[in-house]
Amino acid sequence: MKALWIAALLAVSLVPAESVNPHILIDTGHGGYPLKDGRLSEFRDYAERKGFSVDFKEIGTVDLHEYCLVLSVNPDTVFSQEECDHLRDYLVQGGIFFLTGAGDFENRDHSEVTNPLLETVGSEMRLNDDQLQDTINSGKSYIPLFDQWQPHPFTELLPPISLYSPESVITGKGYPLLQGNATTKSTDTDGSKVIPAQGCVTVLAVERIGKGDLFVGGSWGFVSGLTFQGHREFVDKLLQYVSRKKTTIPFYREAFQGASIVTGEKCRPEVDRKGAEILCNLLHGEISSQNTPAAPTVVVGGPEVNPLFGEINPYLPIQFGKDHHWYITRDGHTFYGQEYGIIAVVTVEGYDVLVVAGLGGTGTAGAVNVLEHIEDYTLVYTYNEYGEAVLINVSGDVNLNGIQDTSESWEILVL
Repeated sequence: MKALWIAALLAVSLVPAESVNPHILIDTGHGGYPLKDGRLSEFRDYAERKGFSVDFKEIGTVDLHEYCLVLSVNPDTVFSQEECDHLRDYLVQGGIFFLTGAGDFENRDHSEVTNPLLETVGSEMRLNDDQLQDTINSGKSYIPLFDQWQPHPFTELLPPISLYSPESVITGKGYPLLQGNATTKSTDTDGSKVIPAQGCVTVLAVERIGKGDLFVGGSWGFVSGLTFQGHREFVDKLLQYVSRKKTTIPFYREAFQGASIVTGEKCRPEVDRKGAEILCNLLHGEISSQNTPAAPTVVVGGPEVNPLFGEINPYLPIQFGKDHHWYITRDGHTFYGQEYGIIAVVTVEGYDVLVVAGLGGTGTAGAVNVLEHIEDYTLVYTYNEYGEAVLINVSGDVNLNGIQDTSESWEILVL
């Protein structure tokens, strides 16, 4: 990364630090073997040593929005509709809810409780009521060792983790964070498996619900047994993740208030400059060129018009490339055409960057429109260790000039 880019970023801090005493809630209203057996006291003590306040209370008795993390660990008592609505509102407004289950051993799975909860809060993820075993990557077959962490800011640099009696997670529209090895097998000891596990099983996944993150894990071991392999590192990353400022696409207005909004010298005033002006009004920021020694925290326009984009492109979960023409690549699939664009939020060298760019003016204008009316869209996220991105497609721009003429009716899809 260029020295000017780094020096400019070092000069800016856009968002104040989070509370020095963040709060965590461990739900006591729905039982669960780890809670009854006192196995969460170690997590509480460790979190409190790290500066957190940890409450053991019932979900329905508190204001969830006061907590940076809500934990429900293998609950065995049904959630009321009011409690489900309470949790959904918490997630939609930006909260982080971590729900764990347990494998079939001694019939400790309670997917008859967890899966209706997941459905009611709007998730497609489910816990599978099975037992994951591994005779090779394990200490004992019912304590598999997992190391297939998938790219995501949460999983960066996490070591292998051993999990006692886990079950698999059905991801639906969720994103798998931790998957099994080729030798990890799903078995069914009580005939209650939700679906047959196929391919690589998932044991931890995340799904964006509104502005919040819903984590679903197949073992209560994620937050218990800190002396076992990988557990302390996982809890450290969890505490770090929930206490940091929310720098995600749904929180772009909060995260990038006062940002410097950079357009390239080759930008089209009627498209890129107009988009920058819209973002400037939303963020109360300043528009500058890439040669201005202000922090380029918002990058508008693709590589054809904004040279700064090339500095950020290697860090993006959805990237631009070029053969005879520019294209966008996501998960091995390639997209050509001026009607495609992306929105991305990434953290580079410890600093946050918002990217709004298209293969042409149409894609850039569509991406700006999605941000301007973000509450109207259901976003589909692609992740890597630096952050997240969404891919959009604009139809209806007949002349592909990036300007919505009065005779045109645009439709913007999030792919």
